[in-house]
Amino acid sequence: MKRLIIIGAGGFGREILTWAKDIQKENNLWEEICFIDDNLDDLNRFNLDNKVFSTIEEYEPQKGEYLICGIGSVTDKVRICSQLLKKGAKFTNLIHPTAIVAENAVLGIGAILCPYSIVSNNAIMGDFVTLDSFSIIGHDAKIGNGCMVAGHSNIMGNVNIEDSVYVGGGVTVLPQIRIQKNATIGAGSVVIRNVKENTTVFGNPAVKVY
Repeated sequence: MKRLIIIGAGGFGREILTWAKDIQKENNLWEEICFIDDNLDDLNRFNLDNKVFSTIEEYEPQKGEYLICGIGSVTDKVRICSQLLKKGAKFTNLIHPTAIVAENAVLGIGAILCPYSIVSNNAIMGDFVTLDSFSIIGHDAKIGNGCMVAGHSNIMGNVNIEDSVYVGGGVTVLPQIRIQKNATIGAGSVVIRNVKENTTVFGNPAVKVY
């Protein structure tokens, strides 16, 4: 049996379930879609047939199971996915039917491309990158492992974003900007200069706030 397992049954995990069902309508890839989450009762208040069948820690990969990560925190996502890889888990990419990916773009494992997202020519995305709805990765941009680009953001051409960066909703990053690892870009910001690692920037133009 081919089964899709969503890691995390919170709000984003349930969004992934919706996008997966959209994919199923066009191409029936999985016989079952279910969840792993440390709270086994997390979906009980929702009217869903899809259930949480294991905690993340207790999950043991089985043949025919493919994982996708619905955890929003960039640091937690990379840590948990790395642990599951060591167990032998296999990850898939989840690409919504309305997403556009240039034929010469490169996607790592565990990519999530939400509705109407775009990955342009010669862009490179690392492992476990999430591109939320209506967001764009411009030509020749590089996005590191574990990054989250929230909705309606525009990462322009030749931008270099390092590992575990969170880009808030509605952000614009100008061409050729470098954002170092573990940085956070506040929602609605316009990034016109390089961002150092482990810092939070916000505003138009974006300035360091933490």
